[in-house]
Amino acid sequence: MEQDILGVSPIDAVQQPYNNAEDSIFTRYTAKMWNYLAEPLAEHVFGPIEEKNHLLGVVAVNGALTAIRIPLEYKFSRLYDRSIEKNHKGLAYAAVIGKFITKAIDGLDGAVARKTNTQTEFGAGFDPAVDLYGSVEDNVLIQKQAEKSGDTLTRVLMISRLVLDGVVLAAGGVGNPVAQKYAEHKGVEFEEKDKAKANAMGKLKFGLTFLGDTLMLWGFVDPEKEFNKKCVRVGQAITAASLVAGSASVVGYVKAIRKKLKSAKEFALAA
Repeated sequence: MEQDILGVSPIDAVQQPYNNAEDSIFTRYTAKMWNYLAEPLAEHVFGPIEEKNHLLGVVAVNGALTAIRIPLEYKFSRLYDRSIEKNHKGLAYAAVIGKFITKAIDGLDGAVARKTNTQTEFGAGFDPAVDLYGSVEDNVLIQKQAEKSGDTLTRVLMISRLVLDGVVLAAGGVGNPVAQKYAEHKGVEFEEKDKAKANAMGKLKFGLTFLGDTLMLWGFVDPEKEFNKKCVRVGQAITAASLVAGSASVVGYVKAIRKKLKSAKEFALAA
């Protein structure tokens, strides 16, 4: 089978088993929850599909649990925007709840994939890309409402977050896996703990982003209400914390990339 320059074929990228979660206290306990929720889906829906055809199982998990979040995020974002413009507050709150549920199912795809042996490098890269899409949608909506309210702090936080989202994806979703493939292509073998994975700070950053966005979207539905003002303020604080976690995540990814490239160089010199 023909391979690309990094030593992996397109088909392998789709079908090769892959673990994309760094083990930590944070990821360990959240994983237990998702594993519990994923059990019936894996046993009664996606497991039987994978048993009949592995590739079909991979496509089913990525399509039904990951790709589906793209149109859901888009629809709920448009509903929120239109409802705010027409002062339909009930529909706007419903859109926030819809976006909350859409993001909440993010943990299911990985858990179901691991239980049905359909976890792949493609899925590991596709999932954070979908996460980024949802984050950008939220960012645009929040900035629009912040501008209407004259909320400069929120706009600065969201612009900073948007830039950081791209850096995290570039370092963790592209740079680290590519560095690993390059090193493996040179002959380096990595222990499981040293392989390219989403690090704990990256996972924490996503969780904080999810929570902060939800609170601010809720708050901006009716920014004159005292409770909603508190939601925005708490959302701002959580978003600031997500920036710290995201920055720490990038530092971790950069260190991992440098370590892998150094290993490749040392292996090449020793050969």
